[in-house]
Amino acid sequence: MGGDWVLSLQLRYALHVRLLMAAQKNVLFVGAPGVGKTRLAREAARTVVEPVLVTGRDGLTYERLVAYYEKVNGGFQLSLGELSRAVISSWLLLACDLTPQHLVIDEINRCNVDVLLGETFTAMDIAHRMYVTVIRNEAYHLVVDVLERISKGDKDAIKRLGLEEYIGYLGDMQKRVESLLNGFRRLGGIPFPYSFRILATINIYDRANLYRVGWALQRRFATLYVVAPYEELKPKLAKEELKKLENRLDKRVLDILQDPKSSVYGQAIRELLADKKIEESLVEADNPTMPVYVDETLVENARNSIPGEYNDLFILVAYIYNIARQLRVELGIAPLVDLAKLLLVYKVLNVEAIREDELVDLALSTLILPLLGVAAPRIRSELLLGASKGYQTIKKLQDTLASVLGSETLSARVVESYDLPHFTTS
Repeated sequence: MGGDWVLSLQLRYALHVRLLMAAQKNVLFVGAPGVGKTRLAREAARTVVEPVLVTGRDGLTYERLVAYYEKVNGGFQLSLGELSRAVISSWLLLACDLTPQHLVIDEINRCNVDVLLGETFTAMDIAHRMYVTVIRNEAYHLVVDVLERISKGDKDAIKRLGLEEYIGYLGDMQKRVESLLNGFRRLGGIPFPYSFRILATINIYDRANLYRVGWALQRRFATLYVVAPYEELKPKLAKEELKKLENRLDKRVLDILQDPKSSVYGQAIRELLADKKIEESLVEADNPTMPVYVDETLVENARNSIPGEYNDLFILVAYIYNIARQLRVELGIAPLVDLAKLLLVYKVLNVEAIREDELVDLALSTLILPLLGVAAPRIRSELLLGASKGYQTIKKLQDTLASVLGSETLSARVVESYDLPHFTTS
């Protein structure tokens, strides 16, 4: 990448995560032990406040993340779990015109991820956030009690949320909290704010677990492969190689991406401007493209210019969709909406520090290629019985990406992470 490449790599990762979060993705950091995944996640999640951090472990459940009973003074007391604390603190901070408190789950591969987050996967989708509650029943009543006490100036209640350092920023809470409570009562529970994100890390040596995560849940994360700081990433578009893909594309996907009036761009814009186009948040400061603000007019202008500027990327996406069909993996329309959101945000923010080839590599490696990994367990089973067409298809994909983008890319690392036998970089 040139220059001080150690610093450059870390700064580029930070820029990548910022862009993905602005494009409304939760982020899953994947890599070997010791490459800095946890530090990247914590730094990306840090806003006005430190993120809530929980370490994955066997037996950790969604219920424990929401609320749990702990022994206090010889009895038992219901306490808020890490997810509840992050969500409630986020709403409280946003009500005070501050920024949310994100949740970081370190080593999420140690958990049964579907059990841990399965009940949140609909709520994690921006389009459904104000329609689906994640804190209900006993936990909801506990939250109401904590918030009511905060509105009366109870500093101990603020300490239960871990916000005692920020009391000076919270100001007069009574009216703010009452407005929040009215919104929660109307919804019958507590949803995720639009600006709230979950970031998680996974050890690549447990990569088999990565592709056993439910597809619907996995799609709600952008999967960012983290390499060691002494390695380099050198994506470069070989446009002459792209021409060879002309007869190996899913033409329907290419047509959709090349049409600025397609429903993909319409849905992407509705989600980026969720406060106006889907359902307004409970507080004005809840920005759906946190940490940046996206102007509606600029988004509409970007919509018209994108199809003509990113055709090389669209060709590769259409090629991968064709590969997916051969692997019997149904990608659907949602990844295309995610791609459109990423490009719209990139265009509006005018992120010149990210070159076109790097953007192509980032988009493919975080939003599209990880979804093909669901075929990996089936392909491994086929190989145990003999030949596998799926294996040859993945090998063909690997070779094509190497010729078009190069082998020192995030995309190459993601394909390697499928962990197929005797599968090495070309």
